[in-house]
Amino acid sequence: MADGDLWYIKLLDRLGVNTTRLRWRLYQREQQAKRILDGQVHAPAPSWWRYPNKICPHCRAVTHRDSRTCDSCGRRVPSMWAYRVRRLISSVLPDEGPVVSMTFLAVMILFWMVQIFLDGPGLSSVMGPSQDAIHVLGAFTPAFAVGEGQFWRFLSFGLVHGGLLHIGMNSYFLVQIGPLLEAQLTRGRMLVLITLSQLTAAAASYFWYGTIMGVLYQPLVGASGWLFGLLGFGIVFAHRAGIRPMRDSLIRSALFMFILGWMINAGGGGISNSAHFGGLIGGLLFGVLPEGRHRSVLFGERAWKAAGAVSLGLWIATIVCVVRYVVIFWPQISAAR
Repeated sequence: MADGDLWYIKLLDRLGVNTTRLRWRLYQREQQAKRILDGQVHAPAPSWWRYPNKICPHCRAVTHRDSRTCDSCGRRVPSMWAYRVRRLISSVLPDEGPVVSMTFLAVMILFWMVQIFLDGPGLSSVMGPSQDAIHVLGAFTPAFAVGEGQFWRFLSFGLVHGGLLHIGMNSYFLVQIGPLLEAQLTRGRMLVLITLSQLTAAAASYFWYGTIMGVLYQPLVGASGWLFGLLGFGIVFAHRAGIRPMRDSLIRSALFMFILGWMINAGGGGISNSAHFGGLIGGLLFGVLPEGRHRSVLFGERAWKAAGAVSLGLWIATIVCVVRYVVIFWPQISAAR
C-alpha cells in the first residue's frame, strides 16, 4: 500500500477490498485534469449538453431540438437554449427531496444569524433579539404593516424569530412535518401552501390585534403561523386518504398547541394564537382546493405552476424589501441607541 494513497483507499485495502480498478480510474482522472490545466485538451461538456435533442420535462420522451411541443404528449417544451439552462440549474440544485421546506429552514436560520449580527454577538442576542432588530428584519406590527404601507411584513415576519429556543422549536417542527407533506405535493403547491398559510396567519393577527384589541404596535415574529398551515393541510390530506391515526394525531397536536399557547399567555407569555388559528385555517382551505383532475388536468397544472411562480415572486420581493429596510434604517437606529 503506497503512502500517498487517499484515506478511503487505505481503509478499503485494510478491509480486504480490491482497489486496483479504483486506483486506475483515479489515475486516469488525474492525468485528464493535468492535460486540461496544461491546455492540451478542453474540459468535456456534460453528455446532456452535447445531446442534439431535448427530453420532455412532462413525459420524459425524446423531442426534436426545434420542436416547441412534445412529439409524445403534445405539451409545450422550452427552446433548446432554455432547456439547456434549466438542465444546468437542475444539475446544481437537487432534483428530489424537500427542497422548499429546507430552503425555508435555511432562510429562517439566515435571518436569525443576521439578527445576531445586528445586535452584536453575545448570549443575549442569541437567546432573545432586540425590538429594533426584529423590527428592521420584518416583524409584523399592524401600525407599520398597514398604517405605513409596509405590506411586505405580512410575509416577512414568518422568517424572523425571537431567539434560539423559538427558532429551534419551529425548525424541529418544520423538519418533522415539512418533508412528509412536500412528498405529497409538487414544489409549486408546497410554496403556495406556505404562502397562503402565512397570509391568513397575518390577516388573523391584524384582525385580532389591530381591529379587536386595538394594539397597533404589537410586534409578531415566527414561522408558527404557516407551520400551523402545514398542520391544517396534513389533517385534510390524512382525512381524504383515510389515514385516521395520522389525522387524529395531527388534530390532537393542534389542540395541544392551542391550549399550551393559551396557558403561556395566561402566565404573561407572548404566544400569538391568532396567527396559529389563521395559519390553520389557511392550511385547511388549501387542502380542499382542487388539484386538477380528468379534463382539467392540464389547466390545473398550469394554474398551480402560475400560483407557485407568484408565491416565489412574493417571497423574493419580501426579502428584497427587508434588505432595503435594513440598509436604510439600521444605521439610523444603531446611531440612536
